[in-house]
This record gives sequence, C-alpha cells and structure tokens, in this order.
Amino acid sequence: PYSGRETFVPKNILVIGTMNLADRSVGLVDAALRRRFQNFEFSPDSSVLKKWLAANKLGSLAETAAERLDTLNKRLQTLLDSDRLIGHTYLMRSDLQEVGFEAVWMDDIEPLLREHLHNRPGDITDLRETFLHA
Repeated sequence: PYSGRETFVPKNILVIGTMNLADRSVGLVDAALRRRFQNFEFSPDSSVLKKWLAANKLGSLAETAAERLDTLNKRLQTLLDSDRLIGHTYLMRSDLQEVGFEAVWMDDIEPLLREHLHNRPGDITDLRETFLHA
C-alpha cells in the first residue's frame, strides 16, 4: 500500500491460519479473522486418534486412548466449554506405549488445564482420575 503498486495473491496460493479460542488475550484478532475469512472447526476426534494409533503399530492402545480422551472431554465440556477440550493430538505419540498415559497427563494435559482451572485444584485432581482411570 505504501509503494502505490498494485499487489495480489495468486490463485494457486492457499493461506491457512489457526486460532485457539481458549486464548482470550487475542479475542479481538480472532473476531477480525472470523469476519474476513472462512472458518472450519476441528474438534477433538477420537476416531482420528484410533486410526493414527493403529497405523503406527499402537492399535492395542487405541480403544483405551480414545475412551480416556472422550471421557475427559465430556467432563471438560461440563466444567468449562467446548473451546477448552483436549485435542486428540496429545495422544498421537509414537512413544505412547513407552511413556504411558500418566506421562501424557503430567507433561502435556495437566499444565494446560492448570491454566484453564487456575483456582480449582480439586477439579484438576478429579480430571486426573477421570483421565487415568477411564
């Protein structure tokens, strides 16, 4: 715009942006993007998780992983909202057999939920039990 020359985006270019609705600090930016661009929602999908685990020789964990994810997200939907559900990619790990579900909880899921439930340690404990014993 400053040069005064016309610019354009070629038709063969696809621009993909991602947003995390749980991060309220950029809410105005998110709203501006929603007004200007087409939006697609990608919710947690345990069927994608099961397929990925099976394709990566971890099919023996697929049902358990999907059940734990679904059970945890049902509780989160009740406690928080659909913008703060845990995505299936947290469990799409080639080392899941070795590290186990507890490591995924401790290293990845719990720190995120501590942000969302910062003054509710009892809920964190309950969610841990929900995830690890589903």
